[in-house]
Amino acid sequence: MKELYLASNELIMLPDSIDAMKVLEQVDLRQNKLVCLPPSLKSLGLLEKLNLEDNPKFELPEGLGEKKSQTILQGVGFFTGRFIVAHADMRGKRWNMEDAVVTTCKYRSKEDEDFFAVYDGHGGDKAALFAAQRHPEILADQLSELENEKGVKAALLDEDDVLQAIRTSFIETSKEMTHDNIKRSGTTAIISLILGSKMYIANVGDSRAVSYRNGVVTRVSLDHKPDLPEEEKRIRNLGGFVSPNGRVVGMLAVSRAFGDLDLQPFVSASPYMNVVDITDLPEFLIIACDGVWDVISDQSACEVVLSELDDVVRAAEKLRDLAYLYGSSDNISVVVVKFKP
Repeated sequence: MKELYLASNELIMLPDSIDAMKVLEQVDLRQNKLVCLPPSLKSLGLLEKLNLEDNPKFELPEGLGEKKSQTILQGVGFFTGRFIVAHADMRGKRWNMEDAVVTTCKYRSKEDEDFFAVYDGHGGDKAALFAAQRHPEILADQLSELENEKGVKAALLDEDDVLQAIRTSFIETSKEMTHDNIKRSGTTAIISLILGSKMYIANVGDSRAVSYRNGVVTRVSLDHKPDLPEEEKRIRNLGGFVSPNGRVVGMLAVSRAFGDLDLQPFVSASPYMNVVDITDLPEFLIIACDGVWDVISDQSACEVVLSELDDVVRAAEKLRDLAYLYGSSDNISVVVVKFKP
C-alpha cells in the first residue's frame, strides 16, 4: 500500500507498528484529533507527503520532515480573517486524487483580500497541483502591476481592470503548462477573488460556485460543457467538433480548462467571469468540483450547508460525504466560505 487515507476519523494517535508499511508514500490524516505521532514514522524511507491539517498543533517526532523530498502539511483547515472558511475533500471512487484546493485569507498579505479556488485535474494530478501553486502567484503579480500603474490599492481598482488581470492570469497559467509531465493533462479552475467589498468569480470547466443570500440560491459561475450552443459554435468555427456524447473532438467533457495542449485551440483557457457586490454580505459561498455537482443540485447543496452553518468545517465535510453517498464516482472537493459571523 502506497497511500493511506485516514482523514475525518477522530483519531488521537497512530500505532508504533505503522513502520511495517514500508512502501507508504502518502499519509492523509486531516481532520482528526491527533496529539502526537509515533517516532517510527521517520523510518518510512519512501514517505513523500504527510497531511496533518485540521489537527491540534503538536511537536513532530525528531527527524521527521527533515528530508527535502518530504512535504508535511500542518495547521488548520479553516481560517478566521474577515470570513470563516473550511474545505473538505476525498479521493472517492477514483484511483488517484487529482483535485487541488487553495484557501488563502489575507491574500497577498492584505487584510481586505481573499483568494479561494478549486482545481479539478484530468489526465493525472500534475496540472491541478501546478495551477494551485502558480495561478495565485501569477494573479498576484498582475494585481501588483495594476496597483503600481493606477496608483491605488486593488480593492479600489476599476472592475474592468481587475477582470482583465484575472483573464490574463488564467491564460498565462495555461501557457506555462508546457513541461513534459503536464502538457498532456489539464485542469478545470474555479476561483473567488475578494477585494474589499467585491467578489470576483472566474472559472474554466465545470467546477462551480454557488452563493446563498437571504434565502436565494444563485449560481455565480458557468459550467463550460462542450454541448452548450455558444461553446459548440466556437469549437466548430475553429475546425473542431463536439461528439454525440458531448466531448470536445470526442475526448474531453469540458470545453475550457488549463492545459490540454493537444486539444488547443478547441479547449480554451479564457474564463467566464462575474462580479458580485458583497457590501450586503451573503450568508455563504460554496465552491466545489463536479464530483459534488454531478449528484447534488445547487439548492440541495445550500440546504446541506445551512443545516450545519454554525460549524463550517462540518458543513463542508457533510456536503462532501453526501456527494459520495449519493453515488459520485469522481474526486470530491468542497470549499465553504461563511461571510457572516
